[in-house]
Amino acid sequence: MIHQAIGRGLQNIQTQQHLEVRQTAIATELADLLQLLLPVSPKGEIEATSKTMVRKAVALKKSMTEEHALYRVVAVECGGNYSEELMDVDDDMPTGPVFICIYPALVRTAKMRGKSEQIVVSKASVIMQSALEIDMS
Repeated sequence: MIHQAIGRGLQNIQTQQHLEVRQTAIATELADLLQLLLPVSPKGEIEATSKTMVRKAVALKKSMTEEHALYRVVAVECGGNYSEELMDVDDDMPTGPVFICIYPALVRTAKMRGKSEQIVVSKASVIMQSALEIDMS
């Protein structure tokens, strides 16, 4: 709660114009870095993607600061079963156990109607064993 109060106080101090200038600078730096890592990709596409990533990251930070809820990161264990609510896969029909968790899920715990509920904000990205056609038995 104290962390959220400090964050809200800082948001009031910072001006919208200052935030936009800083976000643009960060998006430009990110685009330059991504251009080095992905030299074949079109520069305009990288710039648009970096602006979107920064905008979404700032929006998430603001909502996490304003929200009276707890956020936690959930990494899916290898060998676990597929859960549609928690995981995102490229397979149309995921079968078998989880081979590896590439990116963890973000889960929000909030009080609703007097009960503590967990809401998946961002699903975990996983690769299923069936996608690799490897027998781990």
